[in-house]
Amino acid sequence: MSFCPRCTATTFEGDKFCGTCGLLIAERTTFPELTQKSYGLEEVRYKLGVVYFKKGSYQEAYDIFEKILEQDPQHKDASEMVRLVRDKLAEI
Repeated sequence: MSFCPRCTATTFEGDKFCGTCGLLIAERTTFPELTQKSYGLEEVRYKLGVVYFKKGSYQEAYDIFEKILEQDPQHKDASEMVRLVRDKLAEI
């Protein structure tokens, strides 16, 4: 996870553009051998949680990250996202 150099919004690994201001974060590169990737259930859940977070659906995101942590209490990214979601929920 990092931050947009223009608006300081949170950006995530794989983001090409800032979801807040639209700044190009990284040049797109194409790797023909990586056109198809298989994801495990935990990774799909994590990515869904990130989508909910970006949409502002913080409670749904929180529920997903907590489910991930039930299965893997050492999941560093999910732990960080739970912290971010709690911060956002506290602002509401």
